Amino acid sequence: MANEMLDSIRVKKQKLQSISKELKQDFEGLDEIIDEVIRNIEVWYILPDLITRPVIINLWGMTGTGKTDLVRKLVAKLGYNDKFLEIQLCNKGS
Repeated sequence: MANEMLDSIRVKKQKLQSISKELKQDFEGLDEIIDEVIRNIEVWYILPDLITRPVIINLWGMTGTGKTDLVRKLVAKLGYNDKFLEIQLCNKGS
């Protein structure tokens, strides 16, 4: 049983590494941000039973830099589209 759990952890870590590489190819210049997002979701993705609260990814920056697209692609690559809630915050009237 312990070996199965370790194998599962290894597979999930490899998947995150692969996703990270793919995202870095899609989004030039965002390597550090991609690394940080991956680090922040790693425990939630690898050992979801340890996390009792939802993971919230809050990115801030100028319009058109790829924030929303990055998260959408990450969610799709993880296969979690059915568990994803996107909330767009903007100024009133914009």
